[in-house]
Amino acid sequence: MGQLTAPTTTILIGTPVIGGTVGSVLFVGAGGVVAQDNANLFFDDVNNQLLLGNGSVTNPAYAFSSEPTNGFYRRTGAVMSWAIGGSRKTELQSALFAINSLLEIGWADAANLNAASTFDLRILRDAASVLAQRNGLLAQTSRIYRTFTSAADFERLSLITSTTGGRAGLFFESAGTGVGHTLAFGVSAEAWGIESTNNNFIGLTDNTHDIGATGATRPRSIYIGTSIQIEANNGLKLTTQTDGAAAQIGTLNNSPVAGNPAFWLPVTVNGNNRHIPCW
Repeated sequence: MGQLTAPTTTILIGTPVIGGTVGSVLFVGAGGVVAQDNANLFFDDVNNQLLLGNGSVTNPAYAFSSEPTNGFYRRTGAVMSWAIGGSRKTELQSALFAINSLLEIGWADAANLNAASTFDLRILRDAASVLAQRNGLLAQTSRIYRTFTSAADFERLSLITSTTGGRAGLFFESAGTGVGHTLAFGVSAEAWGIESTNNNFIGLTDNTHDIGATGATRPRSIYIGTSIQIEANNGLKLTTQTDGAAAQIGTLNNSPVAGNPAFWLPVTVNGNNRHIPCW
């Protein structure tokens, strides 16, 4: 096949306007130079580019014959916008992919999108500076992976809004060659943890942090299934207790020190008020 030669006369692409003026969108001039009759659409034969006008949100520069308000246009500067139905929905800025406040990002339940696809995972803007993962009445789960080889080999932190027990939960999970780790938490540094082997609640630094404070931010009650163990001969420290001696007078015959106890500690046993002697 021989080489194509440039035409010696203008070849029109389109329909010329009556009166001899070129009315086509594109035309090839003598010598093969592609020119234009409208600055909004022409072919740059030097850089091999088909150049469109900027367009607008209601008339995108690149649109579709069946829906001319759907397409892309140049909004301003280095900003390319996507219009749907004459409304700007998303745009690509020089350093930001932006979407309007009503749009959601959704993932389908299958590899191929079609009319029957169900979008069971959605993220969206819930309020100013608030990112939401929600989808109607469907419980959601968020996962951050420490390692991932496959769906059967991983280490991850999972925030689950509905567990098998119907509760919300925060878990460190692992499978395959993945290793379970202590779930740690604190402010600015690790302070407390839940051990991976037995789910014990522990202080990550020995004998360092307290639960509650004297006279303020106190837990109300502690319910124990078996026992309380206090180590290092510290004993049980009780403060602001009322002496029950007035209700319990008398001398104990088998007291560690002869005479009345120095203090009667009030206690409640099986719903009855009692007193423990202290010397």
